[in-house]
Amino acid sequence: MPWQVTPKTIDMSPYVAILVAAFLGVVAGHPGGHGKCSANLTLTVDECCKIPLLANETVVDSCKKQFPFKHEHGKDGEGQHAKGHRAGACLAGCILNALGGFKDDSLDTAGFKKSLGQVFKTSTTEMSQLLRQSIDECAAQVAVDPAFLRNSGQKSDNAQACNIIPMLFMNCLYGRVFEKCPRSEWNNRKECTALKDKLKGGCPYFALRKHPKREN
Repeated sequence: MPWQVTPKTIDMSPYVAILVAAFLGVVAGHPGGHGKCSANLTLTVDECCKIPLLANETVVDSCKKQFPFKHEHGKDGEGQHAKGHRAGACLAGCILNALGGFKDDSLDTAGFKKSLGQVFKTSTTEMSQLLRQSIDECAAQVAVDPAFLRNSGQKSDNAQACNIIPMLFMNCLYGRVFEKCPRSEWNNRKECTALKDKLKGGCPYFALRKHPKREN
């Protein structure tokens, strides 16, 4: 499969920088566009809840080389969104596959949890429990939610034919953990509460990772 990553390259250190805003921030479906999601932000989701990072630079860089995404300024917005959607699906599938969470076009929650053993060990008890619970809940949502079922067999229209379920699952996972962030990991500022409202309004988690002023 095109998104496989050699297991021996994977180092499961939980707090190595992960640059995945490109693979989900451009893709999960908010009807108003992601510009509205990131407008007027003074804090990011990363500054509001300390969620452990689930993949490291080696995995992410390998997947980004296989499935690069470049935004072309001045191009048709819908066309760019479609290209971003395809690139995001492939990149998410590559990363989740490397983490043992996706194989044979199906989620593997047991494999995913096994690969996150070090993350669970180094996180607080509350965060570890929340991650485990959210993995199960989002996998169940993929299985029964009509919005997910409509996309369960959908693949990008290029030769790579990447399933979009990993992309939807990961956005659900991070979004759910953020909404239920343990008090010990939460920044109790009103701007952070506003981000929860954006998530409830349909904005994808990864669209809220970068401050607009920091975007290239």
